[in-house]
Amino acid sequence: MTIRSSPPILIFMEQSYAILLKQAIKEVLEEIGFTNLTYTPVSPISFKDKKNEVVVLVGIVGGWKGHILLIMPETMGASFTTYLNAHLQMETPSGVDPVSYQRHAIAEVANQIAGRLAGLESINGIEVLITPPTLIAGNGIDPVLPHISEEWGYQIQGEFGYFYCILGIKNP
Repeated sequence: MTIRSSPPILIFMEQSYAILLKQAIKEVLEEIGFTNLTYTPVSPISFKDKKNEVVVLVGIVGGWKGHILLIMPETMGASFTTYLNAHLQMETPSGVDPVSYQRHAIAEVANQIAGRLAGLESINGIEVLITPPTLIAGNGIDPVLPHISEEWGYQIQGEFGYFYCILGIKNP
């Protein structure tokens, strides 16, 4: 009798994506000084605030495809970067538009979370890459991700306020 090995089949339980997403968020935020955070699972359709928001989208390609969204009310941007600067012992550079600085900082955090998720997946033998972050700011943004088959998300709350981080996976 011959036993044939077949190529590995990537089977993920829904929870594993949620666990990896939470781990990536937690590791990045703790590295930049944010502790005592609460992580509340949210349904991605329930996260919308009807106010000015900053939405950062980072694409994921490779072993699987999808997107990470970081969604933060615009009012939290100033608070978040104030705490971020304090944790990292930095100051907003003089002569730099504070709103632009805040948005760049938020985009970089989203980029770090997506990169950490990609790194955690590589430990599992799944190679994925991330695209550069895209930032959109406006009133009541309703991000629609086409061809997404599954989504998981968290509301992250801390001393700065709160934001949402959503992971959407496309069908293979």
